[in-house]
Amino acid sequence: MHALVPQITAAELRCSLRRPPEQLGAYHLLLRARELMARLDRGSFDEAGRLLEHALGLDNAYGSLHGGYAGWLTLRMFQGWSYDWPADKLLMEKTAKTALRLDPESARTLSMFGHSRTIMEFDCYAGAPFVNQALSLAPNDVETLCWTVPTTAHIGKTEVAIERSMRILNLSPMDSFRFRHEHFLSLSYYLADDFSSAASWGLRSHTRNPNYTSNLRVTVAALAASGQLQEARRLASQLLLLQPNLRASITAQNSSYRDQAKREEYAANLRLSGVPA
Repeated sequence: MHALVPQITAAELRCSLRRPPEQLGAYHLLLRARELMARLDRGSFDEAGRLLEHALGLDNAYGSLHGGYAGWLTLRMFQGWSYDWPADKLLMEKTAKTALRLDPESARTLSMFGHSRTIMEFDCYAGAPFVNQALSLAPNDVETLCWTVPTTAHIGKTEVAIERSMRILNLSPMDSFRFRHEHFLSLSYYLADDFSSAASWGLRSHTRNPNYTSNLRVTVAALAASGQLQEARRLASQLLLLQPNLRASITAQNSSYRDQAKREEYAANLRLSGVPA
């Protein structure tokens, strides 16, 4: 059944694109917003946020919609597009908790909530129970599986995370968020200290979506760590065009790496590539 979901969703999205947003219900607005988010250009991304807010006005009891909005807020923060990081974090936290309250048996909501514990609270062990529950509910759902990968890698199960990422890529060859799946695989390899593989998969994600700054940061660090300094510096210059205020030390301290030595290594690799200290 899960193999059919991407095809069904794509068909529904094509149908919704033929109609103006004001004629769409909350579900189809969510589909359209997700497609706009995947482009990762600022105009489309901001429009996705407006569609999600409009959809919440239509159906504030729709748990998956709150989950989608929490995902949008998270992506806005990690793209470097937040005007007020603390306010966005509080809103994301509130929205994610609302999604979980409205739909406590949703595997996607559970996995994303676990993911938010890992990347926002720097506590992968707090996220792990939500991730495990999500996996038990929907072990073959791509979106559920996707959100479980970083937490699984951060708790030290990098081989499991890598294997799961490969499975996701096989299950979703046409997914508009394939660049994120490739990034999570790159991150898993980085946490496993396989910097060459991390760089290789990060470059694939970058080719698919060059605006994805979360991926660029890890890829730049992986390239530097694997001795590919010329390519690291080339990519770092692109990253700094997207995030001109980026600083290696702040990025490392705000990363989800629990181990301080790993954070220091990450900062050092970013500096090697030309990211300001």
